Amino acid sequence: MRDFALALWRRLTRLIESSIVFVLPFVMNRSLRTGLYAVWQKGDWQGLPKTGIVLAANHPSWWDMYLLWLMKRKIGRDVYGMMREDTLQTFPFFRSIGVIGTGEVREALRLLKRGDDLQIFPQGELHQGGITELSEGVAFLAQKSNAPVYPLALRLVVRGAQHPEAFIVLGEPLTFSGTRQEFLEALKVNVNSLLESLDHLIETTHPEARPEGFTNWLPERKRFDERVKWLQKLWQR
Repeated sequence: MRDFALALWRRLTRLIESSIVFVLPFVMNRSLRTGLYAVWQKGDWQGLPKTGIVLAANHPSWWDMYLLWLMKRKIGRDVYGMMREDTLQTFPFFRSIGVIGTGEVREALRLLKRGDDLQIFPQGELHQGGITELSEGVAFLAQKSNAPVYPLALRLVVRGAQHPEAFIVLGEPLTFSGTRQEFLEALKVNVNSLLESLDHLIETTHPEARPEGFTNWLPERKRFDERVKWLQKLWQR
């Protein structure tokens, strides 16, 4: 009886997981469209090499994995992500959208050598400011795979709209040279430089204005004040 119940539970678990896998892209897409006002992006995505690359991003918000899933769809490349082992064990269905564990280093190298892209958060933990300490994992992957590493800057801010706006900026590639610590320092400097430039742009741009040089990866939405302009016309009668 116990074995029967265990087998039944396993079948039920697989059924639930397969259902989540089926609806996950729809859920993520809807969450992005309803939860964010815009996803502003800037970068030479078409100029990325055909060989595998590493995208090394800061990790400021809960939305980051959703943003990188959207990026994968928009640039039309096979981008795999790395997630903490404990988080991936809790949410194994993320594997269905190309997520592997941070401990799966051999698999990461295999993907890069096969020509696929790999996105990582080299700082590991959520952090609102710039990048401070980086894991040696990104240097190891760059050294062993010879794949270029592209710094990626992410920001989530509330400006003039009711909902937050996300920003994604692609930087110039780095190739491994020197020691691992020297490479990590160069990567940290590059990501932080992108973040500083992005923060300056956000601070100096009117909250309701389109950021110069950026395009929106989400369908255009009207701000709340734009949707209720008819009220102003009504009162003016």
